[in-house]
Amino acid sequence: SLLMEKVPVTLKSTIESIDEVVTVPAGTFKSCVKVKGIGTTKKNLGAFMGVATINVEHYSWYAPGVGSIKSIIKEKSNHLMVGSGEVTLQLESFKK
Repeated sequence: SLLMEKVPVTLKSTIESIDEVVTVPAGTFKSCVKVKGIGTTKKNLGAFMGVATINVEHYSWYAPGVGSIKSIIKEKSNHLMVGSGEVTLQLESFKK
Protein backbone atom coordinates (compact mmCIF):
# COMPACT_ATOMS: atom_id res chain seq x y z
CA SER A 1 0.00 0.00 0.00
CA LEU A 2 2.98 2.34 0.35
CA LEU A 3 3.13 2.64 -3.43
CA MET A 4 -0.62 3.27 -3.74
CA GLU A 5 -0.85 0.30 -6.09
CA LYS A 6 -0.93 -3.46 -5.74
CA VAL A 7 2.53 -5.00 -5.56
CA PRO A 8 2.70 -8.72 -4.76
CA VAL A 9 4.87 -9.90 -1.89
CA THR A 10 5.33 -13.46 -0.69
CA LEU A 11 5.30 -13.85 3.09
CA LYS A 12 6.98 -16.65 5.03
CA SER A 13 4.66 -17.29 7.96
CA THR A 14 5.38 -18.96 11.28
CA ILE A 15 3.31 -19.60 14.37
CA GLU A 16 4.92 -17.61 17.17
CA SER A 17 2.55 -18.50 20.01
CA ILE A 18 -0.56 -20.55 20.77
CA ASP A 19 -1.46 -19.02 24.11
CA GLU A 20 -1.72 -15.25 23.57
CA VAL A 21 -4.23 -13.13 25.48
CA VAL A 22 -5.48 -10.38 23.15
CA THR A 23 -7.75 -7.46 23.95
CA VAL A 24 -9.61 -5.74 21.10
CA PRO A 25 -12.82 -3.65 21.10
CA ALA A 26 -14.87 -6.89 20.86
CA GLY A 27 -13.39 -8.15 24.16
CA THR A 28 -10.50 -10.11 25.63
CA PHE A 29 -9.69 -13.47 24.08
CA LYS A 30 -7.51 -16.22 25.58
CA SER A 31 -5.56 -19.05 23.94
CA CYS A 32 -5.07 -17.06 20.75
CA VAL A 33 -2.72 -18.17 18.00
CA LYS A 34 -0.21 -15.52 16.87
CA VAL A 35 1.15 -15.82 13.32
CA LYS A 36 4.03 -13.72 11.99
CA GLY A 37 4.64 -13.31 8.27
CA ILE A 38 7.68 -11.58 6.80
CA GLY A 39 8.62 -10.84 3.22
CA THR A 40 10.42 -8.50 0.87
CA THR A 41 9.60 -7.21 -2.58
CA LYS A 42 11.17 -4.79 -5.04
CA LYS A 43 9.48 -2.21 -7.24
CA ASN A 44 11.11 -0.42 -10.15
CA LEU A 45 10.08 3.23 -9.86
CA GLY A 46 11.54 4.27 -13.20
CA ALA A 47 14.86 5.35 -14.67
CA PHE A 48 15.25 8.44 -12.50
CA MET A 49 13.95 7.07 -9.19
CA GLY A 50 15.52 3.61 -9.17
CA VAL A 51 14.29 0.53 -7.33
CA ALA A 52 12.51 0.50 -3.98
CA THR A 53 12.92 -2.46 -1.63
CA ILE A 54 9.89 -2.94 0.61
CA ASN A 55 10.00 -5.09 3.76
CA VAL A 56 6.68 -6.33 5.11
CA GLU A 57 5.82 -7.74 8.55
CA HIS A 58 2.31 -9.10 9.07
CA TYR A 59 1.11 -10.17 12.52
CA SER A 60 -2.25 -11.92 12.94
CA TRP A 61 -4.08 -13.23 16.00
CA TYR A 62 -6.79 -15.90 15.85
CA ALA A 63 -9.16 -16.71 18.72
CA PRO A 64 -10.67 -20.19 19.22
CA GLY A 65 -14.27 -20.31 17.99
CA VAL A 66 -14.04 -16.78 16.57
CA GLY A 67 -11.27 -16.61 13.94
CA SER A 68 -9.25 -13.54 13.06
CA ILE A 69 -9.45 -10.86 15.78
CA LYS A 70 -6.45 -8.64 15.06
CA SER A 71 -3.88 -7.94 12.33
CA ILE A 72 -0.98 -5.52 12.14
CA ILE A 73 0.73 -4.89 8.81
CA LYS A 74 4.01 -2.97 8.79
CA GLU A 75 5.73 -1.84 5.61
CA LYS A 76 9.17 -0.19 5.41
CA SER A 77 11.10 0.92 2.36
CA ASN A 78 14.66 1.96 1.70
CA HIS A 79 13.40 4.61 -0.73
CA LEU A 80 12.62 8.17 0.41
CA MET A 81 9.72 8.50 -2.04
CA VAL A 82 8.01 5.37 -0.71
CA GLY A 83 8.50 5.66 3.07
CA SER A 84 6.89 3.41 5.67
CA GLY A 85 3.47 2.71 7.08
CA GLU A 86 1.47 0.59 9.48
CA VAL A 87 -2.16 -0.60 9.52
CA THR A 88 -3.96 -2.23 12.45
CA LEU A 89 -7.25 -4.12 12.03
CA GLN A 90 -9.24 -5.20 15.10
CA LEU A 91 -12.51 -7.04 15.66
CA GLU A 92 -15.14 -4.54 16.84
CA SER A 93 -17.90 -7.02 17.78
CA PHE A 94 -19.16 -10.52 17.17
CA LYS A 95 -22.19 -12.67 18.06
CA LYS A 96 -21.79 -16.02 19.78
